[in-house]
Amino acid sequence: AGAGDNEEINIVDPASITDVTLGGVSGASGELYFNRLSGVPSKTGTITIAISSYSKTVTISATGAASSN
Repeated sequence: AGAGDNEEINIVDPASITDVTLGGVSGASGELYFNRLSGVPSKTGTITIAISSYSKTVTISATGAASSN
């Protein structure tokens, strides 16, 4: 179980996650954690969120920085 102070954000219709590539594996599943002290992620990669013909890709870098296109 996660810590009580973890933040969880749910994706609601009509948006959906259309692709996840974490740790170099497309279609990867599981959870992504950020180290509490350093901010370093447990996995790096991309997560694509889409609404019909519009999509955004969130990139998680090895330093823990998250950016989107």
